[in-house]
Amino acid sequence: MLGAVLSTALSVSAYSAEISLCGPFEAVDKAVREVREAPILAWQERDGTYRFFYGGAGRTWTLVAANGGDQFCIIREGVNFDILIK
Repeated sequence: MLGAVLSTALSVSAYSAEISLCGPFEAVDKAVREVREAPILAWQERDGTYRFFYGGAGRTWTLVAANGGDQFCIIREGVNFDILIK
C-alpha cells in the first residue's frame, strides 16, 4: 500500500518478514497523508517514544512509531478500519 510511495523518500529494512519503513517524522507523515490517511490518535509510551495512528476514508490504517532520536517507522498497516464510537 504505502511501499511505493515511501520507498522513494524513506529507507526500507526487513525484520522478521515484516517491512519497516523509517525516516524523519515529516517524511513519514507526508507519505501517509499522500495515501489519503489522516492522524486520528497520538500518544506517548512510558519509555517516552511516540505512536501515531492514521486512518483513511477507504478504511485503511497505519501505525507509526518513534524509533529513537528523530526516526519514525511505519510498523503496521492494514484495511477494514472503523471508528466504533462516533
